[in-house]
Amino acid sequence: MKLRDYYSSLEDLCENMGINRQKLEDKLAQVGYRYNKDTNQFISVI
Repeated sequence: MKLRDYYSSLEDLCENMGINRQKLEDKLAQVGYRYNKDTNQFISVI
């Protein structure tokens, strides 16, 4: 929710929080989520 409510993109969130974007996306992919740029949120792909 923080991503969608406070940041215009995943890049902005990662930069502000000092998070590696690829590592975050890989970790969430392991549990069935992927980033949707159009909605600026992670969505379930399972």
